[in-house]
Amino acid sequence: MNKRVLITIAAAVILFIGGLIFLRPSSPMTDADSIPQNNPLMNEDSEMDDQNSESKKTSAYINYYEGILDEYSDKKIVLFFYANWCPTCQPVDREIGRRVAEIPDDAIIINVNYNDTDTDANEEALADRFSVTYQHTFVVLENGQEVAKWNGDGFDRIISEL
Repeated sequence: MNKRVLITIAAAVILFIGGLIFLRPSSPMTDADSIPQNNPLMNEDSEMDDQNSESKKTSAYINYYEGILDEYSDKKIVLFFYANWCPTCQPVDREIGRRVAEIPDDAIIINVNYNDTDTDANEEALADRFSVTYQHTFVVLENGQEVAKWNGDGFDRIISEL
């Protein structure tokens, strides 16, 4: 009987350790993989030699905040309704981050949390305003008016709609 108990305990420990290894992320996310954040130290007025710098990234792909649509009303706006748990949103987010220098100067992509742990009331209202019913939805605005909307696809589609 003691031998069976030891074997059962050993099997449980092996399964537990195997589960921990299986659930561990395959690789840690880098800054380039994360959603760009609004950084008051980095804005489009920053004087940097490289146009593809973090300044460009910060000013062309940013997170939604109240008043941003008015602030950037002179640009074409792409609203990317993103969920932090969404397996199809995450690769698009990383691709936008990597290719941010390709966003035209007269355009901006705004990451809007949709139905996730970071979604606030303003983001919910924005989704309602544009009849967004699920994540991985893109809405293109010109002069505050919706001119295109689609679900799915990636960066190349965003650029083609601009």
